[in-house]
Amino acid sequence: MNTLKKICGSKLRNRNLISILVLCLLGSVWSNAQQKSIESQFSKNEDGLLNEQLKLDSIIDIYYGKNNDSLLKYSELSLQIAKLRKDTFDIARFYHYTGIAYQGKHKNVEAIENLLDATKHYNLILDSVSMASAFNDIGTLYENSNDYEKALKIYLKAISLLKNNNGDEITYSLYNNISNIYSSFGQTEKAKQYLKEAISIGKSIKDSPGLSLAPNLNLGNIALDAKEYDNALYHYLEALKIADSLNYTERVAQAKSNIAYAYYLKEEYNKGILYSKEAVELYKDLQVEPYYNISTLHTLGVSYLGVKEYKKAEQVLLECLTSSKENSFMLGLEVCNEAMYELKQEQKKFEEALFYHKQYVKYKDSVLNVETVKELSAIESEKILNEKNKELTELSEEKTKSEISIKKEYSLYITIAVVIAILLLIGLWLYSLRNRAIIAENKQKFAESELHALRNQMNPHFIFNALNGVQNYILKSDTYEAYNYIIKFSESIRLILENSKESFIELQREVELIRIYVDLEKLRFRDKITYEENINFEIPESGMKIPAMILQPIVENAIIHGVLNKKNGGEVKLTLQKSKSITQDRSNKEYLLTCIIEDNGIGRKAASDIKQKSKNKHLSLATTNTKQRIKILRENGYSGINYIIEDLYDKNNEVLGTRVILQLPIQEKNDTKIANPAYRR
Repeated sequence: MNTLKKICGSKLRNRNLISILVLCLLGSVWSNAQQKSIESQFSKNEDGLLNEQLKLDSIIDIYYGKNNDSLLKYSELSLQIAKLRKDTFDIARFYHYTGIAYQGKHKNVEAIENLLDATKHYNLILDSVSMASAFNDIGTLYENSNDYEKALKIYLKAISLLKNNNGDEITYSLYNNISNIYSSFGQTEKAKQYLKEAISIGKSIKDSPGLSLAPNLNLGNIALDAKEYDNALYHYLEALKIADSLNYTERVAQAKSNIAYAYYLKEEYNKGILYSKEAVELYKDLQVEPYYNISTLHTLGVSYLGVKEYKKAEQVLLECLTSSKENSFMLGLEVCNEAMYELKQEQKKFEEALFYHKQYVKYKDSVLNVETVKELSAIESEKILNEKNKELTELSEEKTKSEISIKKEYSLYITIAVVIAILLLIGLWLYSLRNRAIIAENKQKFAESELHALRNQMNPHFIFNALNGVQNYILKSDTYEAYNYIIKFSESIRLILENSKESFIELQREVELIRIYVDLEKLRFRDKITYEENINFEIPESGMKIPAMILQPIVENAIIHGVLNKKNGGEVKLTLQKSKSITQDRSNKEYLLTCIIEDNGIGRKAASDIKQKSKNKHLSLATTNTKQRIKILRENGYSGINYIIEDLYDKNNEVLGTRVILQLPIQEKNDTKIANPAYRR
């Protein structure tokens, strides 16, 4: 928004501090008195109202970028005056300021709504430069909400407005922002290309020598992501040199923090400590977002850990945790708990290490939830954007139509009345149909939510069993095995969190989860478990999707209640085979996936007897939960699913084990007839 300030004017930059404070006090008193009499003043004296507008301009210039509450208050008041004066440019300008104030208050929906109103009025006066500036701010909001695709679309739209206009500073900002988007997409070369363009534009603007600062920081970030640490340091040091020359303390601190992190990644920990300490000292005197200082404290802490100065590392990381809690910064809580876990591992304080590892997992899950909320906010913002773009289109059409005079005959009104009556009847009929559809859809959603709840029951059940293994190794003081077990357990938690977002997942991910689970049980029970897979097709190339976590509980049941109850252990075998459904005609591409889980354990009857005698008679979720899920899947149109349990016996009627057969209808990878094979309606 530096360009907007340049367009609108910054009249108080050279005034002394006393004048500014006096004007702020006068502005507060003036606002309460003048807001009540705006309309009466306008009717009596338009020049007087213009003078009040000029006073507000000065006050807004003071609060811009410093106090968003006051900026919002005076911008909305100025907007009222501009509307009474019917000054389209000022209306656009104060919609723009109001949007920026909401942006500073992190109210993205209100910010986008006001910024789009600004673009609508800029369009009326053909002010492409200001319009591009507003679109730049809208794109930033989408980018901050992680909706990178929408942000990129808005940025490119803004650039198209500036092709034949003088908007160098806005173009510079847009190129810099677009590079960030491409960097987020992993398109490093495109990101570098736009950053170099931004630097080139920045050098051409004589009165803005610091414009190459941000691109250098971004180029450093890109190099850091690519593990080009020396290249990253080059750009960070360039940015530090520019920030120092401009006495831009905040950017100096940011550059030093980034330099420290680069040295940490290069394992030059002493240099990392030096730059981190300098950045922390600078942040103490700056009013910036707390995550800047938290990030720097984390770098300082892990750098101390790198040189094995454990006391200093613990002191800094505890400060990092405290600051993260005070500011509700979930990512800080995640990474600092992870660092404390590593520190306690180094100190061989395994009980404390386990505590911090649990905290790390907890806050990592919280960060995932925050991302979900951001996605919902982006969806809401996109809806408003579509509505406002529709308004812009309608406004343009209305301007064209206003130039044409249309004469209507009296008979036309009769025709319109008849058409309206017919449309009303059709509308009532459609409304009735829609109500029926809504009832059916609500029933469908209820069933889906019930299915989701059943699936999520398996997650804590799985995690509880796995934690028993960790506890077992810790009690035995078997550090090496406990460490290996925790690594496997972390991988399984990651897969569970990823899979819990979706009702249907790729077969490959389900098989991967089963493999990790079996590895955990092997570590836990040593040589009592043998696991075999028999898969007659390439899973990654199949493109198959199945209900999430539908196979793993069956494998778990075979191990826990079948194999482990056997004195010398036993074997579990997973067979996956694909065959075309015999019930379908030849033109149909539908296939069946047959899943066979077979064990040579003690059998269901013996397992049931053991459970009855056991003091811990908790209900096994696997069989009951799977049957309930299959029932709901069938009710939702996932027809053709079959679930069979067989007891295996030899010729002498001796128990050989148990076999579970699960048949799932699967769509081929390239079949576009049904986009989601899970629900056929």
